[in-house]
Amino acid sequence: MTKYMLAAVFAAAAQAGVVFQDNFSTPGTTLDLSKWTTETGAASYFGRTQLEPWTTGGGQFVVGVEGAELALNTYNPAGFSFYGTHGKTVNAFQPAANTAIRFTTRLRITSLEPGIVYGIYLYGCAPGLCATQHDEIDIELVTNALQPGGGGPRVQLNRYANEGLGAGHGSMVALPAGFDPLAMHDWTIVWSLTRIDYLVDGVLLASVFDYVPQGPMQANENAWAPDAAWAAAYSAALQPVTSAAENQRFVALLRGVTVEEIAFPAAVCGYQLSGVSTTVAATGDIRKVSVSTGSGCGWQASSSAAWVGIISGAGTGNGAVRFRADANGGGLRTAKLTVGGVDYAITQAAGGCSFNVSGPEVTLPASGGTFPVAVTASNSACQWMAAGAPASLVVVNGGPGNGGGTVSYSLAANSSGSPRLGYVTVGGQYWQVVQKGQPPQVFSDVPPGYLFFDAITLLQQNGISAGCGGGQYCPDAPMTRREMAAFLIRTLMGESFSYPGEPYFTDVGAGDGYFRYIQKLREIGVTNGCTAARYCPDDTVTRGQMAAFVVRARLGVTYAEPFPYQGSPLFDDVAAGHVFFSYVQKLKELGITNGCTALTYCVNDPTTRGQMAVFVTRSLLAP
Repeated sequence: MTKYMLAAVFAAAAQAGVVFQDNFSTPGTTLDLSKWTTETGAASYFGRTQLEPWTTGGGQFVVGVEGAELALNTYNPAGFSFYGTHGKTVNAFQPAANTAIRFTTRLRITSLEPGIVYGIYLYGCAPGLCATQHDEIDIELVTNALQPGGGGPRVQLNRYANEGLGAGHGSMVALPAGFDPLAMHDWTIVWSLTRIDYLVDGVLLASVFDYVPQGPMQANENAWAPDAAWAAAYSAALQPVTSAAENQRFVALLRGVTVEEIAFPAAVCGYQLSGVSTTVAATGDIRKVSVSTGSGCGWQASSSAAWVGIISGAGTGNGAVRFRADANGGGLRTAKLTVGGVDYAITQAAGGCSFNVSGPEVTLPASGGTFPVAVTASNSACQWMAAGAPASLVVVNGGPGNGGGTVSYSLAANSSGSPRLGYVTVGGQYWQVVQKGQPPQVFSDVPPGYLFFDAITLLQQNGISAGCGGGQYCPDAPMTRREMAAFLIRTLMGESFSYPGEPYFTDVGAGDGYFRYIQKLREIGVTNGCTAARYCPDDTVTRGQMAAFVVRARLGVTYAEPFPYQGSPLFDDVAAGHVFFSYVQKLKELGITNGCTALTYCVNDPTTRGQMAVFVTRSLLAP
């Protein structure tokens, strides 16, 4: 457990019941200074907002007859910025092994002006280390996500566990049916050392079991305006002003804040999926959706439509749902999967409609931003929808549309030491998203400016490749079939897996260092060898062979199983009769490759270790 002090820490093991409460019943110009404080100085800037220094007499945190006014002013008397309000409890709180902290805020937003965030959160860090090692659990009421229409109101939930500032581990979550963003609501965080539950008005929004903070934290409330780095919460229409006469004041009313110690709660099984929606091509597809939940939480997937068949859809703890979408001969259609009460929307293109997507061909910057994806269609009447994943990274703005068009998607800044992966999909066609992080150089022959730096870094960080020896990765060396087996199996299963002891192939005996990987690759049907009896472990993997290996691993199909794919050739050098035609077509549809040129795939060229890093990360590490 992290060891540091934040004012006075209320250890839950030594307390019972309510350990903090304020109903804001005494009107005035500040909160009760025996209970509350705020950030001042450099720490008082959030996005493009300075927090009012109300504890020093330089500002106010007004308590009115309707509650404490968590306000954002467009005029700041101290300088050109917004003037926000923030309060944090003087005391910090921390659960023990058999207890939890329940932090509840009663709050009513009075305006849905876009571009504002009202934060309800627990926060703690060791002095001097807040930028690199902090704990935090957030409920963020993003007014952009509370607007009418657009699929219903959502709320941002996030957390950090002894780690640096940045995007964290959050997601936008749908609020209950009939939710009124302008009504009074009780927002609750239940924090134990092994689980976090998020609730509104007693209704569970999500339960998470990873990245759970361990150190003491103070309860916080704030109102602020993000800058463009948080694109999903930013509004260019909301701007600071230069005079008090122009000021606009946007208020959320705090009617109560309570922190309690409670007995460790019984398991509440919340479920999260790797996305909220997807699109599939008219020709059909096989897809996978990852499920995240507690180790003892069971789940079973159901489909709302006969054309979406579940291949594998039940489990306990973390897992995945695999489903098949049949070919579509009619108009655009929709369906949904439901897992643990969470819906996953599926939109399939109309029969005869095919699409292509294109966008920036470079790895996107760590600073984030908004980026375009161009959409073309086989004819102007073809309707399309856009989706993105994961929801915590890729925020899609665009669609539905007909014929050609543009989808824009937004990425938050990435201050972590790892690149991030996601995708945008339109009409079943993928556009892969790779965002740079801030990782150190791992291999001496792969500098940060190298074309495949981010993919190779992800292989090393995920334990897929430790390089070729001597601190190098050898990115330009040819990829052998034995090395490829190890890459694929480590990505799919890690290093702990069973495998048959009797050799499948005459040229790979039990004493071979890659024996277990090749055995497992054959057992799951990703390969049947280079001949009926041999694997040819030292042969270089061609780009055609690589397509077959990667697509089988991605879709979870064997070498003998068919799968849907687009029938019209996507590359001039891979015709419909080619032995690897279906795999190359699928590789392009999934956005894993755009070819070696605009028109060709170079199916017989060797695959290098650098290229293989890209193929593996895009096919098996991306959601």
